[in-house]
Amino acid sequence: MPRSRCRYSFMCLLLLVLVSSVLGAQQLPPGMKLAKIEVQGSSLFTPDEIGKMSGLRTGQDIDLAVLAKAASTLAGWGYFAAVSFSYNYTGTNLTANFQIGDERKLLPALFDNFVSIRDEEIREAIRQDYPFFAGKVPGAGTANEYIQGKVEKLLVQKGSPATVSFSEITGIGQIQMVFRQDKETPVCAVRVQGVSGDAESEILTAAAKLQKEPYSRQSINQFMNTTLIPAARKHGYWRLELQGTTALQDASSCSSGATVLLRFNSGSVYSWGSAVWEGNQKQTTAKLEELSGMQRGEIANIAKIES
Repeated sequence: MPRSRCRYSFMCLLLLVLVSSVLGAQQLPPGMKLAKIEVQGSSLFTPDEIGKMSGLRTGQDIDLAVLAKAASTLAGWGYFAAVSFSYNYTGTNLTANFQIGDERKLLPALFDNFVSIRDEEIREAIRQDYPFFAGKVPGAGTANEYIQGKVEKLLVQKGSPATVSFSEITGIGQIQMVFRQDKETPVCAVRVQGVSGDAESEILTAAAKLQKEPYSRQSINQFMNTTLIPAARKHGYWRLELQGTTALQDASSCSSGATVLLRFNSGSVYSWGSAVWEGNQKQTTAKLEELSGMQRGEIANIAKIES
């Protein structure tokens, strides 16, 4: 029985000429069916996931134009730096083989200012059709457009339609792909979890600056580093971490804004042990300890240490 093998390789820059170049090379015999999809080279996705991303399904009619379109679709997602395909067939049964080079620069997706829908709802909606979504997206490609459309549909279902945009933004220590709606919601109240006592009061006082500002996770993350962490360190919480931010529509707090819940991991309370002094030639260590005003065992208050 006749067998044939052929291979075509391309990068994203060649997608516009891919189909014409492939079709100009040769044609498959008529009546071919896709019997199997094989994938090599990707550590980001399973072969089944990549098969679904390609739009192919076993049993369908297949020719070179369909294979070329599937390869173009894979490259268009943005998750792959290189895509090539080969095929072989026996009789009318064809096996398609895709060779994949993963894109190494993937960005965390941040859903920035959504109040009516939660992250879990967005991720669940995306995974209904594309279960491969794991929270990171490419810098360019149809993946981001798909997420954009999915979030807009979700907003319509929630009775809060809005236009969603996405852009690559440098955050605190990392670059993120930020998805935002064009509808702003003011912050009317702030609550905190994970800290208590004087530290909680200090953080709530500092967080009052967020009130009446448009809700934005990105802005809150920046505010965390510039304002809330220093406030917590006054009370010895030197490893305070923001575990999550949730915007709630709470009619008991406000009718037209959002109540923001900040969930912290406070870590241990640090106390003063001792200081290491370098570069001093005029004062004794004992004198410098006295001048610092810090006593062994007291709360390591950053305001006092830096004063």
